[in-house]
Amino acid sequence: MEEWSFGKKNPIDPKNGDVDAETTLAYNFIQLGSPEKEEEVPAEEVVHCKINTKRSIKRGLTDFYGGTLATLEVAERLRRAVAEGAVEQASISEIIKMTGYSRAQATAFTSAITDRQVEDPVSGAIINTKRSRPATRRVIPDGYDYVEPPGAGNVEPHLAALQACLRAACVRWNAPEFLGSADASNNALASAETSATHFVVTVERARQRTNQRFMRPA
Repeated sequence: MEEWSFGKKNPIDPKNGDVDAETTLAYNFIQLGSPEKEEEVPAEEVVHCKINTKRSIKRGLTDFYGGTLATLEVAERLRRAVAEGAVEQASISEIIKMTGYSRAQATAFTSAITDRQVEDPVSGAIINTKRSRPATRRVIPDGYDYVEPPGAGNVEPHLAALQACLRAACVRWNAPEFLGSADASNNALASAETSATHFVVTVERARQRTNQRFMRPA
């Protein structure tokens, strides 16, 4: 009796019906992008380096388990959001505040300072644009005020959160801070060498697990 699960075929003990997860008879390989193309390969033709689990578990766990992958995904979302927010804020060159004017008067003023009109390819709306040349001087009617455009004042706190996420992701491999965040400003030479040593030891230890499997005599 045999059982297929998690891409592995294992024998079943006829006495008690338990699956012998430590004995693998064959593996099922599926071509990437073509799930209908599959092949059964005998276990003796496969090198399976299972890590981070017990011997009784059929499949191992990635070295990015334990929140590392989730932390990296959050960091990427935060990085993209900060960058896109900065682009959006930087795209606003100026704001004119109109106090005590009707909508018609505001529209007339906006049209008067418009160089050309363009159509938004997404919404189809007509957008008034004006080209600002060097040494341009604005002449506006009484009651119109300039308001400072939105700045990127929230970037620093967001970047601090991003750095914290990247440092947390490095913990799994004992990696130094600069390796994940590319920021070596907080690292003295002595601490950088010490932290890098821990990372090297961790990687070499992980490499030994695979070396033992691939260097085993046939």
